[in-house]
Amino acid sequence: AGATGSRTLNLASSTFTCVGTSGATMSWQVETTTYAFNLNAGTSTIVLSEAYSGSSTQDFIGGGKTYYNLRYTGGEPSTIFGNNTFAQISNTTQPITISFEAGSTQTVGNFALSGTSGNLVTLNSATPGSQFNLINPTGSNVNVSYCSITDSAASPNGYWYAFTANGNVDGGNNTGWVFSGNAPAGNGFLMFFS
Repeated sequence: AGATGSRTLNLASSTFTCVGTSGATMSWQVETTTYAFNLNAGTSTIVLSEAYSGSSTQDFIGGGKTYYNLRYTGGEPSTIFGNNTFAQISNTTQPITISFEAGSTQTVGNFALSGTSGNLVTLNSATPGSQFNLINPTGSNVNVSYCSITDSAASPNGYWYAFTANGNVDGGNNTGWVFSGNAPAGNGFLMFFS
């Protein structure tokens, strides 16, 4: 007989740092096929910190759960799988490429991914040409800098700003993002810096 019942993981205010080995795929993965699985995110932080350069990856397989902070401190490429909810996604290292499972939806309260001059954060679909979805549920404006964005459907319209004057690149097949122009003075934008 198969396993039955449910499991609950309470993350509370903990910080979980995932560090891989050279050439390996390192990931945060929630296994949801054996048991009914409940996750209480609390105010926790999950850190993906791939410390090795080369062919390593640092993936996030969220299982469609709700999380608090997801932070990238490693520069190796990453793919986010599933339809997940985050209070915040941020990074402290650049450049980095973060791909999203095609057709997936990430609901993010504070989308704080930004690069620096010459070190872009690349945001794209894991399946080129097929969009992924970003939703901002807070009603706050998102204003990124030095990001290269491709295949992204952002909503609601009028909240997602990636001005080319701020070093951003429109890689194509994007909807909901504003690339042209500059942020007008006194608009109350939330500015995110890494």
